[in-house]
Amino acid sequence: MSAELAHAIALRPMLRPAAPDTHAAVTVTVDEQGRVGVRDEVGPLHAPYPATSAGISSVVANLQRIAQATALRRLAGGPDRSLLHAAKIEWGRVRDGREEPLPLSGGLLFAYPDERIYIRMSNGGDRPVFVSLIDIGISSRVALLTHSDPGGIRLAPGEHHTYGWNEDRQRLTGVEVAWPDGVDTGVPRPETVLALVSDGPVDVSVLHQQGVRDVGHRLGTGSGLARLLAQIATGASRDVGDAPTTRVRYAVRPIDFTVSPTPPPAGERATFLLDDRPAQSVRLLSPGGATPATVAVRIADLVVHRNRALGSADIRVDAVVLTGGSDHQPVYRAETMRFSRVHDGERLPLDNVLIYHGPAVDFLDLAVWVSRDATGSLALSALLEEKLTSPAVQAAGAQVAGLALTAPHAAVAVALVGAGAVLVNTAYELLTGVAGPSIGLYRTSLLAQEQFGVGRHERHPQDFSFTFSVDEVA
Repeated sequence: MSAELAHAIALRPMLRPAAPDTHAAVTVTVDEQGRVGVRDEVGPLHAPYPATSAGISSVVANLQRIAQATALRRLAGGPDRSLLHAAKIEWGRVRDGREEPLPLSGGLLFAYPDERIYIRMSNGGDRPVFVSLIDIGISSRVALLTHSDPGGIRLAPGEHHTYGWNEDRQRLTGVEVAWPDGVDTGVPRPETVLALVSDGPVDVSVLHQQGVRDVGHRLGTGSGLARLLAQIATGASRDVGDAPTTRVRYAVRPIDFTVSPTPPPAGERATFLLDDRPAQSVRLLSPGGATPATVAVRIADLVVHRNRALGSADIRVDAVVLTGGSDHQPVYRAETMRFSRVHDGERLPLDNVLIYHGPAVDFLDLAVWVSRDATGSLALSALLEEKLTSPAVQAAGAQVAGLALTAPHAAVAVALVGAGAVLVNTAYELLTGVAGPSIGLYRTSLLAQEQFGVGRHERHPQDFSFTFSVDEVA
């Protein structure tokens, strides 16, 4: 089989075996049943094939597709005459017909039916431009999103075009995000959309999968960019270099994002004056399984600069600390502190009160509320104990426990974030029930990759000054 595979690779100019001392980003694997497959640094890219001539041919075709996608991702502006343009590229989610913009790099999408995206291209310059959208998918499959205009969508000065706009319904519906069949659903994967902006039409249909077979005769014709794209599509050369100088100038704007194979976690309804949590993509994509630490979390200082929002001089401070637990089952602790006759500018006598002491696994979440203190109201820990039998809380915990045994990391991470959201939402609803409107003071999530935020942290939410510390203990 190895000789047949080596021969098939030798026939593909864009492929070459890795040298023995070279790290290979893509490898061909053989499983216990002798089946062959392709995997990258994230994981398997397809279900394994039988080690037959047809299976080896499929493996080599997948390697070729990955090589083409890699070459496309390296595509940059024209080396000698890069296009200076005023075209703007925006993109994001579509929720109930509303836009939720996302950054051009680092966004996180979820492969489920309600996840839909839009991409808007607009020309703020004084000359027409042509824009094509090329998708390099999760499995490295290349597709032309603007396939109705293979030469690029022409945008006159001041004009715009939105991918995801429904002409029949005359509203923004977006385009569904999907997970390709055969790709491992264990971990999130990267995807890229290239916005190719040029000052003249460039036929990019050569890149579309259905057009790859019939473009060989075009290699000697067209602009330098067109020839470069055809070179990538056909794999006509082992080394894909820069396009030669031509009359067509162009620029490339990539949209890089990650797609999770899971639905998104439950959202938090509680709001906070200061929310220090990292982006959801950072939280969900952070590596798990790091060595747990033992930490002590203390509220060192809290100053109420103006208590007008509380409407009372008697206040309570409630805190919830949540972590992953040794078996991925969320572990939490809740603390309530009460203070009487609090005046503006007064520093509360907290004396470095300990609100959590125990293990920290993968993440350490903190939520703090300030409320009016109603006579006879229960502490938050007692309120949560009574509520732990509610179907929502039990379901969240059971989901995490079950997934931890059978599911891949992506699903466990989403379930943990969802379980934390259920706990924080429950705590907020309970506080509102016993104390009336509560002020969400502070919210954060400290990750293992940042040593759980060990150190002293001073924050200044509106009308408050707040300091807490995280100490690693033996």
